[in-house]
Amino acid sequence: MLWYDRSVRRAVPAALVLAAWAFAACVLAACGDGHAKSDAAIDAPPDGPTPGEVEAALFPAVTNRDVDLLFMVDNSSGIGEKQYRFRAAFSSFIDSLTRFAGGLPNLHIGVVTTDLGSTAADGMQGPDLEAGAGGCYGSGTSADLQTSSAVNGNFIVDVAAGSGARTTNYTGSLADAFIASSDVGVAGCGIEQSIESTKRVLAGNPTAAGFRRDSASLAIIYFTDEDDCSLSHTTLFDPDTSMYGLLGSFRCARFGVTCAVGGATPDEMATYGTKSQCQSNESGTYLTRIADYVAFFHGLAADPRKVMAAAIAGPTSPLIVDPSAGNPYLIPSCMLDVPNGTENAYPGVRLEQFVSAFRHRVYSSACDPDYTIADAAIAHHIASMTGVPCLVQALTPLATCRVFDERADGTTTEIPACGTGSAMPCFTLDADAATCPDLQHLLANVHRSAPPPADTMISVRCAL
Repeated sequence: MLWYDRSVRRAVPAALVLAAWAFAACVLAACGDGHAKSDAAIDAPPDGPTPGEVEAALFPAVTNRDVDLLFMVDNSSGIGEKQYRFRAAFSSFIDSLTRFAGGLPNLHIGVVTTDLGSTAADGMQGPDLEAGAGGCYGSGTSADLQTSSAVNGNFIVDVAAGSGARTTNYTGSLADAFIASSDVGVAGCGIEQSIESTKRVLAGNPTAAGFRRDSASLAIIYFTDEDDCSLSHTTLFDPDTSMYGLLGSFRCARFGVTCAVGGATPDEMATYGTKSQCQSNESGTYLTRIADYVAFFHGLAADPRKVMAAAIAGPTSPLIVDPSAGNPYLIPSCMLDVPNGTENAYPGVRLEQFVSAFRHRVYSSACDPDYTIADAAIAHHIASMTGVPCLVQALTPLATCRVFDERADGTTTEIPACGTGSAMPCFTLDADAATCPDLQHLLANVHRSAPPPADTMISVRCAL
């Protein structure tokens, strides 16, 4: 019996992986992936951009520099080297945040892991499976915030105190405090209940008392090399391999994902070959629906536009079930050669679908050799959420943009571009490297004769 089958998957010959990827490329070129695109741009409302437009910026008209950051760090076996690089990139993340106008926001920073043991969303606990690295037993880390001796409390506090001073609750640097708190080890359950863990910590976990501020925007950042496997109940911990297949994390893909091409049913998902047009199996009974999680997290703020999701995880395609092993399992969707061997990540179909449901979002590959690029994109969105008016999407020379005032109830009012003798409000797109240090240094200036309502956000929609 092998619950945590990552060691088996690493034994797949690189030539087989490359051959399968090449085959998948042909299939996907003909059929298309069909899943939501992941990039740094923001999804705009359904009645917003015309076809061909993206929402290149979304920021509040009234500045609010309070941000609560929740980092979900995978602590399962096999992620150690990637986890080290993720922690090491945090200094660059803070530097990116600090470079924007206004400097470092008023931060609460919490860390939670993927390890919920053998528990499920219904509150029940399944059988303990394989003690040791990758084993699932008890309630794991129980969705408790992780901390360290460098932090006086369960989460990091770093907020402005006036006259350039900061109120903090840690010793050493902010980066050192985060690195210590996020050094969560690699002995956690090999079934990564990423989204459920972040839900539980924000749904009344006593270790998170005081973490969420009503005034603050919320950014949830997932770091993992496998897809979300948030279980609705404990059935998939059942050792009955005849009914559910090999006791391993492939069960998460088999019952939690459906693919229009090659995987329309759990039985078809378990057949060898390439799957495409994949999404969360929202009608399945074993994993929690992504739509339910989106509703929960949108409800954490009075205004769901103030909630952001980001992930450094496995690309969603190719999704290939191994054609050579005695039992089905996934081939990695990306690989990275490192000095000690090869790092892998597996298709994050459910996690990407979750991230894509938020107006502010970033999805990046866990196989990237340098996480500072993803961190810079995440920092850019966080700065926008505080009111920094920088565009998060690079524009082409022929790009045309429209700007809207958008109220919390969805009401939008288009703002015309400024010209000679223009009435206010009107907008200009300007280059300002001091305010916007990244991309093309572009920001949206809305010129007004009177302040807008407090719930106004400015949406910049561009045809690239």
